[in-house]
Amino acid sequence: MPKQTQDHSTGIVVILLILLAVVAAIASTFFYSRLWATSSYTSRPVTVIKTKEVNTNTAATEEVHITAPEKNSQVTTPIAVSGTAPGTWFFEGSFPVRLEDLQGNILTQTYTQAQGEWMTEGPVEFTSSVEYSVSEETSAVLVFQPDDPSGLGVTEEYRHPVLLLP
Repeated sequence: MPKQTQDHSTGIVVILLILLAVVAAIASTFFYSRLWATSSYTSRPVTVIKTKEVNTNTAATEEVHITAPEKNSQVTTPIAVSGTAPGTWFFEGSFPVRLEDLQGNILTQTYTQAQGEWMTEGPVEFTSSVEYSVSEETSAVLVFQPDDPSGLGVTEEYRHPVLLLP
């Protein structure tokens, strides 16, 4: 076989290998981007933990207790919040609480603070002071969620209705 034909064949093989590598790279990028999009943490459903009065039998329902303010009570700012939650809800001794109106608009958000040893799976007492500003009586909900330092997406929450007074 003449040298020119051999060089030509080698060039075609090299070009074909490069094209194959490019196609494989594009296909794997497409596959992994589709896989990542379908397993996105933001697409996880949120489980709403109902209050004990609803008579649900989930373990988490019985683990979250709000002692103040009372459910559906009239409150003024700052709201003195206290209760118990599982130690697994805490990170560095706190977990988030937010105040939403009935349309889901966030009025304010802050953190609870453990009132004792929080590195346990058992119940841990907590307190918080939630400040807000409204110009008229407003039905709202205190929303408690486990802290999520990993950013994987919270899948639980505990909702506690209150009536905000100006």
